[in-house]
Amino acid sequence: MRAFRSLPLRGAAILLTLAIAVSGCDSDDVTGPAQQQVPPPTGQQTSSATWNITVNTSADVVDLNAGAAQIQVSVTARRADNNQSVAPETTALLSTTAGLLTSESGTADSVPIEFDVGGVARATLTLNAADLTSEGVVIVRAQIEGSFGSARIQLVNVPVEAFQLLDVSPAVGPPSGGTTVTIIGTGFRSPAQATLSGSIGTLALENVRVNSSTRITAQTPAVNLPSGQNSLVSITVENGPDAQGNPGAVDTLAGAFTYTRSSAGATTLKVISFSPTFGPNEGGTQVSIIGEGFSDSVQVFFDGGPLIESRILSITPTRIEAITPAATGPNAASANSPVSVRVIDPISGQSATAAESYQYGGGAFFISSVAPTEDEYLGGTLVTVFGQGFDEPVAVEMGNEAQQIISVTGTEVVVRTVPVRIACSPQTGPVRLTNIETAQTVQNLNFSYVPVDPVVVSVDQSGPNDGNPGGGQTIEIFGVPRTFGVGFDDPVRVTIDGVPATGVTFLSDDTLRVTTPAYTGNFQTEPCFTGGGQGTRQLPAVVNVQVINLNTGCNDVLVSGFTYDPANPACVVAVDAAFNVSGDPGSFTASFFDQSTGSGLTYNWNFGDGTSSTDANPVKTYALPATYTVQLTVFDGTTSDTATREVVIPFPIL
Repeated sequence: MRAFRSLPLRGAAILLTLAIAVSGCDSDDVTGPAQQQVPPPTGQQTSSATWNITVNTSADVVDLNAGAAQIQVSVTARRADNNQSVAPETTALLSTTAGLLTSESGTADSVPIEFDVGGVARATLTLNAADLTSEGVVIVRAQIEGSFGSARIQLVNVPVEAFQLLDVSPAVGPPSGGTTVTIIGTGFRSPAQATLSGSIGTLALENVRVNSSTRITAQTPAVNLPSGQNSLVSITVENGPDAQGNPGAVDTLAGAFTYTRSSAGATTLKVISFSPTFGPNEGGTQVSIIGEGFSDSVQVFFDGGPLIESRILSITPTRIEAITPAATGPNAASANSPVSVRVIDPISGQSATAAESYQYGGGAFFISSVAPTEDEYLGGTLVTVFGQGFDEPVAVEMGNEAQQIISVTGTEVVVRTVPVRIACSPQTGPVRLTNIETAQTVQNLNFSYVPVDPVVVSVDQSGPNDGNPGGGQTIEIFGVPRTFGVGFDDPVRVTIDGVPATGVTFLSDDTLRVTTPAYTGNFQTEPCFTGGGQGTRQLPAVVNVQVINLNTGCNDVLVSGFTYDPANPACVVAVDAAFNVSGDPGSFTASFFDQSTGSGLTYNWNFGDGTSSTDANPVKTYALPATYTVQLTVFDGTTSDTATREVVIPFPIL
């Protein structure tokens, strides 16, 4: 016997699924649809066939910030014994734990669907704003007779990235304009606007296009610039409006682009701009040097004390990508200080210097984003903190817990999350980073530890000792497949009607095996009738099955998930001894007639003169006149009862 039910939706931090919901915790749950009678396939009698049912959805993740979502649901089914596709016009029941389903039969949280000649049944799931209030899992379930299939949709809160400009490439171009530049940043929305500003005044960039949330492309306008001169300009971007129509934020990247017009035939080595202009003392920051006359033979030095050469990644005639050396050891004098950047061509003998253009251990210090923004309470996940101004050694706290540092650069810190002890609700706290040597601290965004919610889908109690009230039966408990924040998580406790089961074993990530305890409740009864008269019959006890995560206390209850059968399911008539006696006037012979109630009775007569009988209706002839005390005791194998009356011998003459 396998019991099924609809499940609720977890409302605190995790995962959307179709037709079996997520419960437990002290979170807000979305109650699943009421159980409905599933119609048999049209034109057929209800059968014992088992179906392999597959539910597919057009989306398996929905952003809580979307406002609403429409998801197409398709269902296919094949017989488990011969893989034959379901017959056309067969009816199934489709239900959802959140939102509303629409099929040809109407709109509700549980609707009939009909398979077409291609073996597919379809419906539409609509999730409105009221359904998208918290992270979790929505389950859509399809049922044909006693077979089930389901699909999951995860509701997630996709964090909106902070809007900021980080870099522009290329960073140099001619005054004739037409240079296609790529603006790198985060949180870009369309339609965005971009302008240039500086000694040229303020001009709009042309053909501005938001390619993604991190990339904008545009073309520079033409400017008036005498030969041999440069013009350093800033780029400002006004982001597109948000979902509510509010104007977007504005950010400016100072000195982001240089207009340059070289003198005719000039081959002079020149440094025009430098980005970024700061980084940690440990070095390792990638910098872009924009200029002219760069050849493959050039060298780059960070000149704060001894001449320390940097590692070059790439060179073009107008751009050098290099890695900053560490301000330690021979270069320790450069720590926490501004240094000049010198480009030298040893073949031509030329050099160019950007005086005090780079700051070790200084500059802007901020956190721009974190990925991912949550982890299960078990920890062990690599998380990257993005920003600028990070300087090893650092300390990182996320979700109110100090984290294990894996690696540090000026713009990224990678940590491995530590395990935490939490109750059945998310533990959320800011992301805080501290540069230990300078005691600088910055915090931004939030990180959450989430519990793991068990979700009980069904119980298979078929097998030996099925429903034995004395317990000792081995059963299997099925849940949803283990995903982030949802599923069976060792260790667990299983209770049946509130009594702990024993021998809890994890067979897989969604299947438990346990041994049932003895039933401690009272079986309800109903009236019944047998040849022995009116009696009562004990009814099976349908009880709840609960799975509890012992680490967090999160739990899920499958209502009416297990059935205990009474030891004696037969109709039982209460044992009540009674008899009548008759005889002719003046007679010494008495006829006894049993009028007892009960099932399967045995009889023991004591005639009061030392004799007895086990007949149901005995005849007794007494030897002497007297008044005798006669007793009848009846027994049904469990309960006995005795009736007594006085018999006068010979029978009086009336």
